[in-house]
Amino acid sequence: MKADATASNSSTATRWRLWVDGCGGFLILTGDCWTLGAAVPGGVADVGIRADVARHAGRIERVDSDYFWRNNEADDLSDTGRSQSILISPKQPLPVAGSATIRLRRPSTLSRTGVLILDPPHRFDGHVDAVIFAGDTILVGPSSDHHVVTSSFPDRAVLAYRDGGWQAKPLSQPGGKPGKSGPTFVELELGRRIQIQSLAMTLERA
Repeated sequence: MKADATASNSSTATRWRLWVDGCGGFLILTGDCWTLGAAVPGGVADVGIRADVARHAGRIERVDSDYFWRNNEADDLSDTGRSQSILISPKQPLPVAGSATIRLRRPSTLSRTGVLILDPPHRFDGHVDAVIFAGDTILVGPSSDHHVVTSSFPDRAVLAYRDGGWQAKPLSQPGGKPGKSGPTFVELELGRRIQIQSLAMTLERA
């Protein structure tokens, strides 16, 4: 599907930072269109990168479950005078000018959520390790098919955006057994450390 089908030209992302003990920090963005650019004083990009990229490098658009890159550079304009949308492949870095290597992960086919990662030595702004483009859910767990990989902890959890806030619940009962009755969601109150089995996390506004 082409990115022009539904994606907007402007960003309407809402921002949070999720800190997971022993795993790092993650910028969570909602919406379906996010701008990307250099992390500079007064910068307005949704995703700021501490690297030699343009202040307004381009934007990432999500249409259904696909992600597209649209460059802001003038030499990437099509015959219509608009920049061309490029389908983002998880096997290839984003075609962003500069030395930064930026990749998009889609770890679970069951979720529209994508994870933007940046190869060292470059870093995201805000001291976060990755950027999560939140879809329906965010999966937290020890293996690579999770959006937040917690290799030091065995338990798994799911985060969902409900009624204007984030909620979380474990995906298994203590001892690793699947929950028959179903664990219940708990609210992730801003600034409050929440313990979900072996996982401890804190959510704040970004």
